[in-house]
Amino acid sequence: SWLLRYHHIQTSKSFALPVFAFVFTKITMKTPLIEIQLYNNADNNWLRFNDLTEALNAIKQCQMTCFRKYDFKQKFVAGSETPVIDLYAENNQNNRRYQMIVVNSVTKYRNKPFAAFIVPKSRNLDWLYSTPAGRQQIIASAKYTTVAFIYLQSDEEYRDLEQVKSEMTSAVLDFKPVNLSDSLQIPFLSSSEGIGQVVVRERSASFIIEDCLYGSDNEWKRRLRFDSNPNLIQSEINLVSNKTTNDLIPDYSTLENDYHGVIVAGLKTHFLATENAQPTDNWLLIGLGGGVLTMKLIRSFPKAHLTGIDIDSEMVRIAKTWFGLDDTLTTCIVDDG
Repeated sequence: SWLLRYHHIQTSKSFALPVFAFVFTKITMKTPLIEIQLYNNADNNWLRFNDLTEALNAIKQCQMTCFRKYDFKQKFVAGSETPVIDLYAENNQNNRRYQMIVVNSVTKYRNKPFAAFIVPKSRNLDWLYSTPAGRQQIIASAKYTTVAFIYLQSDEEYRDLEQVKSEMTSAVLDFKPVNLSDSLQIPFLSSSEGIGQVVVRERSASFIIEDCLYGSDNEWKRRLRFDSNPNLIQSEINLVSNKTTNDLIPDYSTLENDYHGVIVAGLKTHFLATENAQPTDNWLLIGLGGGVLTMKLIRSFPKAHLTGIDIDSEMVRIAKTWFGLDDTLTTCIVDDG
């Protein structure tokens, strides 16, 4: 087996499909090793693969990104936006450091052509930042023609907004409209929360549990997300400070989740209509997740006998450890519901 190196060749400012030259080295390897340099002038910026198919897919992805960038820059389409662009640290191509979406406004603003917006870490999944309609609302408020939305990653560390600007200026400039000067000073916009604050409590190959600080009122929420669908919050609960230990613990005194609120309110309405405000029935909840709905049902209907079933024992552990599921008040079964 040989060590293969693919170099991304420098091209002119006009569009050209990225070309990769490959070099057969004289080094023999016990197992194949393929190294790909995706960016110029970055000697330590290499992706390493032992599988040729994965290496070719990385090259195709780089070429496709260049196609999309060229199309987006050459012609202004009102209301359009790029797909999500993953950006990695120069010294670590295994960990995604940023994501970026570049969005065109539905209206052109002559004196404000281009800007970047740094989304706080805790707000990535908010409607305002995670949907096209929300992003258009921000653009309309800021009155910029094109805005690059920069998404910080919850398990990455950022010193401050200045560090983000320094690291992202080059990537943002790649998407500036072609009619703008190369010396353009890009305005970096942000909310009053700055970079935001997220504390990763636990991470595995399939899920992440994180505590997120919202707003300036020191409001914390704990949420569970799965890597298979990272833009969906599977479970979320408000946190309060434990008066004895000062640790943040789940707060089940409110129904902040609209989905859970509708379920509980619907059940309360049903039982009130049947003059049975506190039912004593046996209830089965299939799929525990973080156990948030289970605990809210227990709090709202303390006389009901609730059994929760989940196929994954890890979900039961997460619900008990991080979301305050009290198994003295409910029965938890690990099985296929």
